[in-house]
Amino acid sequence: MFAHAAITAEGDARVLQAKVTKELLELVQKGKWTLTSKASNGNIESTAVNCNDPNAMMTYLKTVDGVLAARLGLKVEDLSAKLTTAFTSNEGIWKDLPMKNRFYKAQMEEFTPEVQAVAQAHADWESLRHFMHVIQTKGMAEELVQTGPDAIRPKQVELSQATVDALLRSAVCYTVTMLELDVPWMVGSGLMSLVAAQGLVNLQSAACKAMRPDVMRLVSALGVHHGVNMRPLAKDWQLWNKLDNFGEVVTLPKSSM
Repeated sequence: MFAHAAITAEGDARVLQAKVTKELLELVQKGKWTLTSKASNGNIESTAVNCNDPNAMMTYLKTVDGVLAARLGLKVEDLSAKLTTAFTSNEGIWKDLPMKNRFYKAQMEEFTPEVQAVAQAHADWESLRHFMHVIQTKGMAEELVQTGPDAIRPKQVELSQATVDALLRSAVCYTVTMLELDVPWMVGSGLMSLVAAQGLVNLQSAACKAMRPDVMRLVSALGVHHGVNMRPLAKDWQLWNKLDNFGEVVTLPKSSM
């Protein structure tokens, strides 16, 4: 998902997700990644979270973190079983089908939703894990700041408790967005109760209400321009590349960089 800008174009997010899934499955097959299908901190039984209590929010986030890891493991197991059938069965649509055709048919026709779901589950889990890492270390983890091309490493400043609280609320809102997009599967798998799913809208309202005083400061801190109201890529590919990829795949006058 975090691929080089030079290989992306309209619609290619789907292709990149397929590539992510392929590489994840290879890691599993080589024994370099151990799957988990059980939530390490229990399933999501309730989404009644006090968004003015940092401890309550972190406890909730840890629960979601464990659930997202289990969701990824379960979706990988499901896809692996289906691909195994596709590559070994000689019945139904797979009867007498050459192996090279099976690979294409499985990935591009029969199991496209499952392939995409694995990559999305991985992206969701990774995003939340890194979000929580910033919060838990108050921004002081060494790997959070990189040395620039000029060999200068920016000085790290510990996040204030008020900033941590604001980020916790943002993380809670983020989890609501992720979970809402996969509610039927989450409830069906048993990783989230129906009561918890029904409470997502109230949790989002509570988190938004609590973070309202900090919204403009958060937007300013994240460097979001007030004129941005759509994806930059949808406006101007070259301008987007110039800013996000430092112009390395388009020719731009240095004076405009």
